Amino acid sequence: MKLVLANEATATKRRCYFHLVDATDGITAETGEAAGQPQVSSNGAAFTNTGIGTLSAIGNGRYYADMTQALVTTAGTQIETRYKSANTAESPGDSFQVVAFDPYDTVRMGMTALPNAAADAAGGLPISDAGGLAMDDIPITSEFNARTLPSADYVVVTDTIAGVTLATTCTTNTDMVAEAPTVGAVADQVWEETLADHSGTAGSTAEALNAAGAAGDPWTTVLPGAYGASSAGKIIGDNINAPLDVIDTVVDAILVDTADMQPRVVAIEVDTSTTIPGTITTAQNDLDIITGTDGVTLATAQGLYAPSKAGDLMGLANDAITSAKFDESTAHPVTAEMQKAGSVIATGTVSWDNTNATTTVIYCSDITTAAADHWNGRIMIFTSGTLLNQATDITDYELAVGEGKFTVTALTTAPADNVTFVIV
Repeated sequence: MKLVLANEATATKRRCYFHLVDATDGITAETGEAAGQPQVSSNGAAFTNTGIGTLSAIGNGRYYADMTQALVTTAGTQIETRYKSANTAESPGDSFQVVAFDPYDTVRMGMTALPNAAADAAGGLPISDAGGLAMDDIPITSEFNARTLPSADYVVVTDTIAGVTLATTCTTNTDMVAEAPTVGAVADQVWEETLADHSGTAGSTAEALNAAGAAGDPWTTVLPGAYGASSAGKIIGDNINAPLDVIDTVVDAILVDTADMQPRVVAIEVDTSTTIPGTITTAQNDLDIITGTDGVTLATAQGLYAPSKAGDLMGLANDAITSAKFDESTAHPVTAEMQKAGSVIATGTVSWDNTNATTTVIYCSDITTAAADHWNGRIMIFTSGTLLNQATDITDYELAVGEGKFTVTALTTAPADNVTFVIV
């Protein structure tokens, strides 16, 4: 029986041989059977043509055919072969056993758990040349230190490594640590170690300790002395320059002054929390009544009623004043022109998002009235920027590219982006 590796990929390792003889006498080698179809049987199943190729002639009645890789997929499969034609006698071929190892692997037969190298070679299994599992040539202490491997035995009982004495028996944890140094002995050895033996290592603790020891007595050093700017010695020397009892006296005097100030501060807090807020509220209410707008700022009110523009804001002609034309529909009769002029009816912000403003054309993104000429004749007063409190009249209005476009009488300069204004 021949052995073949499961799922063997090499065709020649799956090759089956046949010896064919004449059907008449059963002896004469039969020729002319090339390309004939042999059969196979797996694990005792019926013979079939599937799983094996056709015959190739070798000569003298000998032929071969290669089994397919699919036929030998599973380890443990047993395969029988046969051939029979009209001219030949029944001719059994080779028998095969499918195995999980490679019978053609000369090192480890394909068993991957073993090293893929010869014994005693690099990567191979270790052996004992002398026998008896002595594992020859284990070095003694001097050989170990010299990194040599002569053929001398290592005697566990008497040999030592770097001064470490081996216990003859290690059956408990106590045996293993019986010779270990105590905590105190380790601490004593560390603290008594000479700094000079270790201070050469840059950045080490020994280097820092050695430098501190060589610095002398810090309490005898003059401050600030040679200490540089921002160093601790410089700061202490410059600032603690008086006896502590003198500093204490000065601090006590400061405490007396602050103790006297405390009740005065409390009194101011009481006063400001009662009278000042009420006064501010009253002033704001008066300002709202004057301007006709809630929460108006003092700067805005000053712009509305600047003396240079008083006549323009009020919109009064001489004949309006002399005719004493009053609007009786309010609690405080005023002319319709005065009421119109005294009320802030819109606030806006200059926008440069689409087009920069000029001295005569201004765009606004938060006033977007759709009706053309809606704001014509109104007054625009600036409440921030370099044009603060400057006023101009609106001569034309339209909605352009989603923004209000105002044409005004020329200003002294073009308003900047995000400058605010009111329309009255």
